[in-house]
Amino acid sequence: MTPDEAPSCSLPKEIHDIIPKSVNLEALKGTGCQAAAHFPITPEQTEQIEEILAKEMDKLSLVERDQILFDIHGFSEPEEEVESTINDLLKQMEVEILKSKLKKAAYLEAKYLNEEYVTDRAFRLMFIRSEKYDPKLAAVRLITHFAIKQDLFGSGEILGREIRLSDLSQDDMTSLESGFMQVLPTRDAAGRSIFCVAPSHKKYKTPENLARSAWYVFTTTLRDEETQKKGVVMVVYNTGKVPKAEEMKIMGRIHRTRQGIPKRIVGGHYCYSDASLRPFVAGMRLFLDKEVRNRLRAHYGTHDDLLFKLQTFGINTKDHPMADNGILSLAWHQEWLQIRKTQEECNRAASDDITVPRRFDVLFGRGKNTREHTGNLRAAHLVDMYQHKYEHANKFQKTEIAERIVSIIHESYGRFLKWENDLWVEVEHDAAREKISHFFRHNRSKKPPTTLPPTAPPTTVSSTSTDNKLDPAETISTSIKRVTPCPSPVHTGEVGDEREAKHIRDHR
Repeated sequence: MTPDEAPSCSLPKEIHDIIPKSVNLEALKGTGCQAAAHFPITPEQTEQIEEILAKEMDKLSLVERDQILFDIHGFSEPEEEVESTINDLLKQMEVEILKSKLKKAAYLEAKYLNEEYVTDRAFRLMFIRSEKYDPKLAAVRLITHFAIKQDLFGSGEILGREIRLSDLSQDDMTSLESGFMQVLPTRDAAGRSIFCVAPSHKKYKTPENLARSAWYVFTTTLRDEETQKKGVVMVVYNTGKVPKAEEMKIMGRIHRTRQGIPKRIVGGHYCYSDASLRPFVAGMRLFLDKEVRNRLRAHYGTHDDLLFKLQTFGINTKDHPMADNGILSLAWHQEWLQIRKTQEECNRAASDDITVPRRFDVLFGRGKNTREHTGNLRAAHLVDMYQHKYEHANKFQKTEIAERIVSIIHESYGRFLKWENDLWVEVEHDAAREKISHFFRHNRSKKPPTTLPPTAPPTTVSSTSTDNKLDPAETISTSIKRVTPCPSPVHTGEVGDEREAKHIRDHR
């Protein structure tokens, strides 16, 4: 399979009728997307395209539209994976690879050079998850992956391993260090990784510089299992003093590159502050796959307006790198690059290290960012619930209470992490339990123990005191149904929240 054979973006058929092929097709040769020839030029064409894309959305079934809205707002939950089913899917994927009529020269070369890498279970699962557990589509994506990789980085041993910083040229590194694409240090309200793109801050000599740096950012981040399961959110921020439309040849090159990356975009946001960019924003959507296009939301307004709109989708904007004057912060991006350099010098795989903590992870350390991390706030809230019981427990019972909270956090995919040698490292179980005990001691020094609510029936206390059950109902009102602090008013669902609520109900 050659890069030109990569799947191209599909357009609603009405697009072909309203916009003639009036742009310079020679300049667009090799963009890999027919959308380039139908880019809007006039305001009338822009309105027609927006109307057609809206109708495309209306043609979806109610279930499909609901799923899109759930994905965008972070209500969707990752699919539960059953070991036997995953094994069957991986076998079916191998069959589909063998049956595929796509050109597989790059894939076969990579397999010959390093079969262990190409057939690695975790590696292939990335492609299964990116295609919603469809083995045929996953096989196509895998073959395309190696074709695009060969096109970008060439043949040889590099095909049979992960791309490293040392594989990038000086011009590639200039593009990467510009921060035009960054993975943010915090996830959204649903625990999904956020990629921020700043088009006006790109630095490059050729479009391939941008493509190779984007490939590196994506492929290293996607080794994280939670990111694979939950998908990613893209935020494009085209603002500042000189916001501008992107060059067509660059959009085409990036579009082709995306075809080889096993990512699943569950939400997209294009933010712009110049009304003259409206035709470009409409036309840019034509470069996207239909599934991504329907999950993209365009936002127009001032810097503060745009940040507020992002917050309504559960995106924490305090770590957003773009300032209101259009200056792009590189502080976190430079730190991320240093972390990657450290990992690669130690020959550690990206999947082995933790760069961006999960939503329910509990972080060790001092400082405002640590205290305000969602996982720490949630742990503190759980401690509040058990404070009364803890204060009246003996030493053995206190250990049981701390163990219970550690268990609740682990069951919701939370970990206990400390910053060590420029990386987040998961601590041992005893250290995690001691961290919870520290929360209890800190609570005691800050405020008096929580008392029973006036409405709590006396029989609840006497019954639990005889059998030593740890009952959160002793310290919270029965009207409380949710115990997880939520950083966004639009987010109401998370796997961990439901597990936790069930856990509390079981012990009432």
